[in-house]
Amino acid sequence: MIAFIFLFAVNAINGIVTPLFIINEIHGTHTDVGLIVSICAGLEIPIMFALGALGRKLSNHSLMISACFIAIIYNGDTKRMDL
Repeated sequence: MIAFIFLFAVNAINGIVTPLFIINEIHGTHTDVGLIVSICAGLEIPIMFALGALGRKLSNHSLMISACFIAIIYNGDTKRMDL
């Protein structure tokens, strides 16, 4: 349960920080933020279908462990960009 809380908290923080990063650090516009958010939303459904199909071949436990490692790598990489 605690792991889910942490995963969703990091996801929420990422949703707040990403637009700020685009506008303040790389000097993007609000249109750029909207474009990036819409691309992410558009890719979300096909990725969910692909992971659902993959869930028939792999256990849910394996998928969750893999997702945690991918999230750690992603969030660790975004921390490096701030330096």
